[in-house]
Amino acid sequence: MPDLNLLRVFDVVYTTGAVNLAAERLDMTAPAVSQAITRLSKQIGQPLFVRQGRGIAPTATATSLRQEITPHLGIIEQSITTKHQFDPETSQRTFFIGSDQNYDLLYIQHSYEQIKREAPNVACEWVPGLHLEEERHDALRLRSVDLIITSYPLDSAGFHHRLVTSENVVAVCARHHPRIQQLSDFHHFFKEPHTALNSFRQNNFFVESLSTQPLPARDIVYRNDSMLNLMVMAAATDWLCMCAEKLALQYADALHLHRFDLPFDAQKLPVYLSWHSARENDHGLQWLIQKITSGITTMPEPLD
Repeated sequence: MPDLNLLRVFDVVYTTGAVNLAAERLDMTAPAVSQAITRLSKQIGQPLFVRQGRGIAPTATATSLRQEITPHLGIIEQSITTKHQFDPETSQRTFFIGSDQNYDLLYIQHSYEQIKREAPNVACEWVPGLHLEEERHDALRLRSVDLIITSYPLDSAGFHHRLVTSENVVAVCARHHPRIQQLSDFHHFFKEPHTALNSFRQNNFFVESLSTQPLPARDIVYRNDSMLNLMVMAAATDWLCMCAEKLALQYADALHLHRFDLPFDAQKLPVYLSWHSARENDHGLQWLIQKITSGITTMPEPLD
């Protein structure tokens, strides 16, 4: 009978494409991972990976095997998970939440308070930096995170998502901006130098993807992953920044920023929770989803 642990190791090696990275994800040594792949190859009677440059590449046998085992591994993990009921009052579980520093500023504190109020021994670790959709797929599939907070849902089968809320987007500039009276005009607005958020949605900057009309090209002079950093730069220059209205309300006074409406129509910035479909019956994860949803939707509005 095959060792199911070998199949799990194989799945991670196939997904990561590297023995060392798979060893890190599995909390194993690289030699142990290599030995597991060798054992599985002998059981199957065919090589599963071949060397390609400095890395490895799957053989046709490996590709076929993975297509066959992946859904069954998910079912097995789900079956095992459902055997363990989750009691928030006594659980000492650690949840890993893939997030974004912009949402962290908005939601972590209130969500964490909701979680700890009901589950004092549960720990949460927020994992930043998952900007690319492929990175998010891998993180959920490999269980390096349990849940992801994102501005767009994962566009592929095998994942669930929930729209939790949406945020208004506004513009800010320094209060001493020399052309502050003209910025509400569409054409003047786009003549100004702009900051831009590095995070992309639908292969475009987030503001362009939310606009209900085509926008002129912007003179983007500074990019960053953090809306707060963009706001700080706008406060010290004549640059414009577009950001979530809640962030503007929280930090505009401290940074001496002027907040104003966008001179074009735009949709709100959506906020989703995404998780792997194999975790649908994980009682602990579903409890966490409810707590974070409650934490986000019951947040008090910042004072204007």
